[in-house]
Amino acid sequence: MRAVIACLVILATAVPGMASQPGNDLVVYRGEPYTGWLGRQTGVFVDSTSTMEAREVLANGDFAMAGKEIPNLGISASTTWLRLRIMNNGTSTDPVLLLQYPEVEEVDVYAVSGGTMIAVARVGQRRALDLSAQSTPLYGFRVPLPKDQSTTILIRLRSLKQLHAPIAICDQTYFQNYATTRTFWIGAFIGIMAVMGLYNLFVFFSIKDRSYLLYVIYIGLVCLTQLSFLGTLGFELLPYSNWLATNSSLVLTCATAIVAGEFMGRFLQVRSKVALYVPVRILAILVLLSCVVMATVGLPLIGYQLAQAAAGSYAVYQLWVAIVLHRRGAREASFFLLAWSMFLAGVILFVLKDKDIIPYNALSNYTMPIGSVAEVLLLSFGLADRINILRREKERSQADALSMAQENERIIREQNVMLESKVQERTKELQESNDHLKRTQSQL
Repeated sequence: MRAVIACLVILATAVPGMASQPGNDLVVYRGEPYTGWLGRQTGVFVDSTSTMEAREVLANGDFAMAGKEIPNLGISASTTWLRLRIMNNGTSTDPVLLLQYPEVEEVDVYAVSGGTMIAVARVGQRRALDLSAQSTPLYGFRVPLPKDQSTTILIRLRSLKQLHAPIAICDQTYFQNYATTRTFWIGAFIGIMAVMGLYNLFVFFSIKDRSYLLYVIYIGLVCLTQLSFLGTLGFELLPYSNWLATNSSLVLTCATAIVAGEFMGRFLQVRSKVALYVPVRILAILVLLSCVVMATVGLPLIGYQLAQAAAGSYAVYQLWVAIVLHRRGAREASFFLLAWSMFLAGVILFVLKDKDIIPYNALSNYTMPIGSVAEVLLLSFGLADRINILRREKERSQADALSMAQENERIIREQNVMLESKVQERTKELQESNDHLKRTQSQL
């Protein structure tokens, strides 16, 4: 487990982000396809009351420089305002403002130039989908930047989940290519998960083992959970349900953790091997369901934080159980331990990225989908190995049955020979008795 995490940490920290050059808070845009992350030149202001308007923030907001390429805004119920000053020395007057973080509940973008404020976009998971302002799961907005003038861009962000602010300026071609590439990899992820799900569903119908049905359900939930974190689920499948789009990651995380526990219990037959597994599983289910209830009754922030703690603790407990069973020599536990370690490594790296321990980049931002794919593949190998074990057990059982049948046949043959011999002896005795009786009668 530690070796896996160490390797992934090295990879995650080795992929450099495209950083903008340090300097003052003025960004000079020269028409390049992509400026790199502009966090170091971005001002941050937190409105704890969440009541201030854009003009009030522009006039009275006490902005502090973020100081890093990608500002980490944490988890908060407050509203965060970002300020970016851009001097347009290029030829394009409406480049794209890229916000590469899809899980934001409210996003408002304003452009201020020459004393005029323009509302560029008003989108987010908590709001109805506006295809004119957001055509992809990524947030990309065409902002008016008058040539050879300075424009102030205000971005209002509010989310009750972990929030980063990777901001860059790019042209339309770069944005479209980036969105297409991202869609391709997400499609590949969905394809792998779908193939694994269909394969195990076919196996379930073939051998009627409920472990495979639980695993198919688990694969589906893992896929939907990762799509929720990537923003694809809310944009493509839940565009007109703001509550589901906002809380889908919380609900799916809880459901995935519950089904994972059920699958592990059946796959490794934990109930008969670990005494405390059933009570811990019941407690975890109750806590996870309470998190969903909190989101439903208007306490999403508490529910989100509790769900993170509960799901993480339950996952670590499952890892401990797998280690115990592995040490006892359970073959299935070896596959589960390796697969679960890969998944947890992806989750840990994702959390480390949220805590600013490792950098936010193309790898650390997608460690959970990568870990999920590795986990699904390894668990599929484990289930396939289980089929081989069952086949060997069946062959051994058939061999034992055949041997027993042959032994029974031999015993029956021997008993038939003995019975035939006894019948012949009895027949001979009866014949001799009959002859003796005839001689006696003749003498009389």
